[in-house]
Amino acid sequence: MANIKKMEKDHLEEMFQLAKYAFHFEETEERRKRFQYIATHSENYGVFQAANQLTSQVMNTPFTVNFHGVTYTMGGIGFVSSYPEWRGQGGINQLMTDILRDSYQKGQVLSYLAPFSYSFYRRYGYEWVFERLTYEMNVTDLPVVERMLGQVIRVTPKEGKTAIQHLYHASEQSKKGGLIRDDWLYTYKYELKEPNSYMALYKNEQGVEEGYLVYEMDSDCLVIKELVYISLEAFYGIIHFIKSHQASFVKCRYETGQNQDTVSFLMPEPSVKRSLTPYMMARIVSMKAFLEQYPWSVSQERLSQLVFRVKDDEYAPWNNGWYEWRLVEGQWQVCQQIQAEEVTPDKLCIEGSIQGFTQMLLGYQKPTTLAFFQQIKGEQRAIQLLDELVVTMPPVLDDYF
Repeated sequence: MANIKKMEKDHLEEMFQLAKYAFHFEETEERRKRFQYIATHSENYGVFQAANQLTSQVMNTPFTVNFHGVTYTMGGIGFVSSYPEWRGQGGINQLMTDILRDSYQKGQVLSYLAPFSYSFYRRYGYEWVFERLTYEMNVTDLPVVERMLGQVIRVTPKEGKTAIQHLYHASEQSKKGGLIRDDWLYTYKYELKEPNSYMALYKNEQGVEEGYLVYEMDSDCLVIKELVYISLEAFYGIIHFIKSHQASFVKCRYETGQNQDTVSFLMPEPSVKRSLTPYMMARIVSMKAFLEQYPWSVSQERLSQLVFRVKDDEYAPWNNGWYEWRLVEGQWQVCQQIQAEEVTPDKLCIEGSIQGFTQMLLGYQKPTTLAFFQQIKGEQRAIQLLDELVVTMPPVLDDYF
């Protein structure tokens, strides 16, 4: 009979062997160290069969994210794996059920994951919200920029840590649902996960860091992994630094989280190849907590005209019901009602699945678009009001776990 339990440090090698088998990666000490490092910072769930054999596992790593100035707790799902002979027997289903329940009870508000199949994870309430934009071009296609008086210096992850952490968290792209990179995550990302990457910092004439670059050298291609700047001077300085490599590299590839700030209009030949690909999925684990902290663009008094109804959230049934804003002792509060009769009458109701609300509230799709395709439903004036209230900038994620 199957036994489900949380795994501790004495299970790390079993977990690594299952992940290696399921994902077909090479067994090296470097990879083992990286896997065990993130596992020790995660909650690890396993299905054990007779003779205490680990047959399926899921890792849930606690993170925090910055969503337009609001800090949300988030669980990152990773290393979902089973031995082939145990697939399709309900192990992963039970693990996901337990993880979502435990996440809710511990106060996690959101959950992200990188899917092997989008349709598979939709059954658990997840939906596609993140994209990746890739530019493929010649180095000479990069924008023509002025030479700055500051300088770019190459640094190791340890040398650049303080400045890079500060610049990342100060950048706008980190505030659209991106991870808040704690010290352990910085180590995992730059020292363990991307050991072949180079780092460079841009310092202005006064010696103040204003941008950084993370890049790799792949044959005849320079791959930009991360380009962050908080001033135009830093952008110019880093682009000039990249173009200084054109004697060594013919091509350049730039991978970034999709957002509304593309730089192709600055290029001398903007018809470079650009490809947009689906990336991670997300779901709201606690609808009430998410709404209570949400960065609405107007006062909550205007929200009092609306009621949200979440339907058919099978794996997080605590989300089902009606949500309205009521004035309680002089303060606006989100109130969840289980029965329709409990809802204040004559309010504008918007209803949908947890997937529809996740895409709308995280800014991936506008309410009018979701309503047109019947992913949410409501009166036209309710949908139009929502267009004014919710975040409409697509979320951005520049990390992988």
